[in-house]
Amino acid sequence: MRNQYPPLHSLRPMPFWAWNGELTLERLRLQIRQMKEMGFGGFFMHSRFGLKTEYLGERWFACVKECIAEAARLELSPFLYDEDRWPSGYAGGKLTALHPEYAQCGIDYEFCSPEKSVPESDIACFALQLEGETVVGWRRVEPGAKLTDQERFCRFFEVPAPVSESLNGGSYIDTFNPAAVQAFLQLVHAQYWEELGEERALVPGIFTDEPTYNGFCGKLPWSKLLPERFYETFHVRLEEHLPELFFEKNGRPESKIRLDFYRLITREFVNAYSRQIGDYCRAHNLASTGHVLGEDDLFSQTQAIGSAMRHYEYMEIPGIDVLTEHWQLYLAAKQCVSVARQQDKPVRLAELYGCTGWDFPLEGHVAISDCLNVLGINLMVPHHFFYQMGGESKRDYPASISPHSPWHSIYRAVNDRIDLINRTFAPTREVRRILVIHPQESIWFGRPLEAYGREQAINRNGFFLHTGAEKNAEMNRAQGITDELLRRHLDFDFGDEDQLARWYRVEPRVLHVGKATYQAVVIPELRTIRRSTLQVLEEFVRQGGVVFHQGAVPDFVDGLPDRAAEVYRYFRSLNYADLEEFRDVSCTLPTGNEAETMLYRLGEGDDRKVLWLCNTSVPPQPDIHAFPAICDRIATLSDVQISWRIPADYQIYELDVASGNPIAVKARREKGQTRFTCDFDRLQSRIFIAVPEAAFPTISEFPHRVGELPEVPISGPFRYELSEENLLVLDHPCWALPDGEWQPKTYVLLLDAELRKRLGLPPRSIMARQPWADQEQGGEQPMLRLRYTINCRREFRQVRLGIECPEQWRFSWDGVPFEAVDRGYWCDEAIRALELPALTPGRHVLELTTQFGKETALESLFLIGNFAVNVRDELEELPEALSEGDWTRQGFPYYAGNITYHWDFEAAGEMRRFDFSDCVGTAFGVSLNGEPERPFVAPPYECRIETRPGRNHLAFQVYGSRRNALGPFYHRGVPYLITPRTFREYEGSSRQLHHCGIACGKRRKVQS
Repeated sequence: MRNQYPPLHSLRPMPFWAWNGELTLERLRLQIRQMKEMGFGGFFMHSRFGLKTEYLGERWFACVKECIAEAARLELSPFLYDEDRWPSGYAGGKLTALHPEYAQCGIDYEFCSPEKSVPESDIACFALQLEGETVVGWRRVEPGAKLTDQERFCRFFEVPAPVSESLNGGSYIDTFNPAAVQAFLQLVHAQYWEELGEERALVPGIFTDEPTYNGFCGKLPWSKLLPERFYETFHVRLEEHLPELFFEKNGRPESKIRLDFYRLITREFVNAYSRQIGDYCRAHNLASTGHVLGEDDLFSQTQAIGSAMRHYEYMEIPGIDVLTEHWQLYLAAKQCVSVARQQDKPVRLAELYGCTGWDFPLEGHVAISDCLNVLGINLMVPHHFFYQMGGESKRDYPASISPHSPWHSIYRAVNDRIDLINRTFAPTREVRRILVIHPQESIWFGRPLEAYGREQAINRNGFFLHTGAEKNAEMNRAQGITDELLRRHLDFDFGDEDQLARWYRVEPRVLHVGKATYQAVVIPELRTIRRSTLQVLEEFVRQGGVVFHQGAVPDFVDGLPDRAAEVYRYFRSLNYADLEEFRDVSCTLPTGNEAETMLYRLGEGDDRKVLWLCNTSVPPQPDIHAFPAICDRIATLSDVQISWRIPADYQIYELDVASGNPIAVKARREKGQTRFTCDFDRLQSRIFIAVPEAAFPTISEFPHRVGELPEVPISGPFRYELSEENLLVLDHPCWALPDGEWQPKTYVLLLDAELRKRLGLPPRSIMARQPWADQEQGGEQPMLRLRYTINCRREFRQVRLGIECPEQWRFSWDGVPFEAVDRGYWCDEAIRALELPALTPGRHVLELTTQFGKETALESLFLIGNFAVNVRDELEELPEALSEGDWTRQGFPYYAGNITYHWDFEAAGEMRRFDFSDCVGTAFGVSLNGEPERPFVAPPYECRIETRPGRNHLAFQVYGSRRNALGPFYHRGVPYLITPRTFREYEGSSRQLHHCGIACGKRRKVQS
């Protein structure tokens, strides 16, 4: 039965709205209006670190209800979020406080003396027989047992989930335990249902975030429930086989015990967590949505969740998470979209842009969303829209996709573009004719996770163990076919073996899996295959279907020695040329090869066909966590021949993604296909619509190429206009404690950490206990003095001091105390702007005094005003004009706004080409002769402009970011990902700045 959740107003992006302070109705309503102005289609009300309003308290629900009502007035979709931060399941720390018996645990082992006392946490003990480092056998023994010289005593024991400050003093729950998840539902979902009243009918759904069966409290997940469930399912005592979960026996990688263990824990986790939550949401007309932890690859799924696809079965809006700009999660996207298509779930979600930093360009927003949308993910959840930026919150995986960022006024162009694409595909059906058997169970059946990771202890995403060349080779063997099919433009869905057995139906030459249909099946090289899978595929072949297999025939069926050759003889060894009959689209280079950097999406409706071509500028890569940075994706494509299988009487139009206008395309008919040629800039997408001839009779053909037009000269010096005042960052004070000498300059965040360590105070971190849940009082509060030196080369008035919590401080200027007069704020209301005395030429000393305690806000300060900053951080006169190149070297090293460049040029009234591909910023805006600005948020960075005879005026706005004001500054090299910890890294005293400006060349960092 389909879920009848309230329909979404649109498939426009809907951000995580980070509720991270003291909530007020006025500010919440204002930010909802701002989201509407920025082109968002809704929001997810998401508790984040810094929340002072009690989570699930009376005030919380009042705020939620008001936001739902305001969203309804503005036709936005308001989603709930089921946790205080993440991972979902602990109910803000309340669940295990009420039910400690529901805490999660893991299983671990140690080699020790047989005489060691055995704690109650022990599950079983074994004598392991070794030959060198190879385990060749084992027997279960009791403590104190006598061992041979070749045996070592090994105890296996439970490891309880620790109490965690990030869980507000609670522990994570046993997600294998239905009673634990039911308690979570009662504490959160049922309370929302009760408190929201009439407003609940306006809520489309609720987001669950990163549930896992592995809280990393042991080497493998565990629960007291598992031994009994294992015996009920497989009639084997799991306790008798514990070594097999961790060790290979006689060097053989395969293990039926491991296969059955992962089958069991996946089933138990799915049924206890995702199924119960999905059932609850369906019964209450809510869409269950979100994503599970570790859906990235086959190994991370094994470690954290078992199988993502089996969880998606119970999500009405299944989703994935794409962190940083370096993750190429094609496998994760394909898993999600496949289940969604097979279950006729048209909305698929991706949380994205986390860990990218303040200066992540809008072309990156477009590139990542395009890469996902072209694979079938259509609801983007940007991470995130800050409620406020005080303290640690500004470092909570920025940027804030909100008015906190100077480019917010043109962000609508990003959202409008995504909306146009989604509306274009809305009346069509997905077309994918090939089904690929998902290889997850072969990873479960293969080597234990302990056997991997000898070369590198931890991989780049920060928490999943087991990597290195050996793992990568296994990954490529099992899932390399994913990348190969995408490179060859042979689109496909995955079929999970468990779901295939339950959802399949065979007709002549057609395999139905749920609501989806396929004409061919491809089996990757598997170690084991289910007997049910063989039966389905044999039936498909007997009715005229085609099945291909890659590599050797598996030696195991359901984990038991039983060669599948008897059935495989009906299958054909995979030759990619044999898949040509199932091809719908080809994108070939002049060399005749398929364009490997290109992805495509095909939709077919009753009266149209839609083709989306996306140049990712990078081919699929084996290491899915090592995709190049956006600025390094530079591959362009010329003279790409597109072959599209459509009726001969269909006319093709290109849809301009900026304006939405269709423009006729010249095409030719060859070999039963329609063909045309086009070019692709770096990261460029192009959408084509094929309809019966003359459907758009008034639309003209494309004009001549932009590159053929005469250029508009870019010639400085330029008059310029700032969108906000300039800044000087102050983050290295000298400091002193009572009766102590002045200490040398210290980075303010390191000073904060050092003082807290001295005083026994908890460190500041987004993983600390939430303010609403923190009742502990600070101890000693010594007097702390800070001193900053400021040098001026001329007099400045109306300079302000940006500071957080000014009420905590006393101030003096050149030894003279002054009152803190509030003159507004910079960037966010948490950063107040105080009036400073006049800055005369020379050296000045700013001193601040406070009683340092648990709540002290020790943060960077900012001087705010109309001044320039030279290479010695001295304040001087603003330049009269700017030159070509980096503005950080022209008086604006810490500038955090936008700059508009103005210049004039002569023309004869002809069409001109304006190329700004060598300019650097988060986005750009072009205005000719006072016309409204045209935003450019993605390549190609060139446009046609129609000049007038004589003098023309061009205004070119380069949008900046908060990066050079807020950091991170003091790391070596370019960080792989931006986390709160990145801002505290101090690997050198020189600030690393990111350059910005006109005619700069490629984005890079510079030293200040």
